[in-house]
Amino acid sequence: MIDAGIRPGDVVVVEKRTTVKNGDIVIAMLDNEFTLKRLQNEKGRFVLKPENKAYPTIRPMGDLEIFGVVVGQFRKYR
Repeated sequence: MIDAGIRPGDVVVVEKRTTVKNGDIVIAMLDNEFTLKRLQNEKGRFVLKPENKAYPTIRPMGDLEIFGVVVGQFRKYR
């Protein structure tokens, strides 16, 4: 998520929500693993877009479970 300003070692603050909107950065669960991505609407379906051009867009084939929405972050300088 480097292009969104979230770097390795940063700590994100996640708020558990039942509703999300297009463009939110979310914690999603896919195949029993958590991932941090931007939620986007593509042709009427939600996809998970990485904010790093080195990774592909995830187009879930089944259910997409959203754990929460990123509402803040911390960065250590030392």
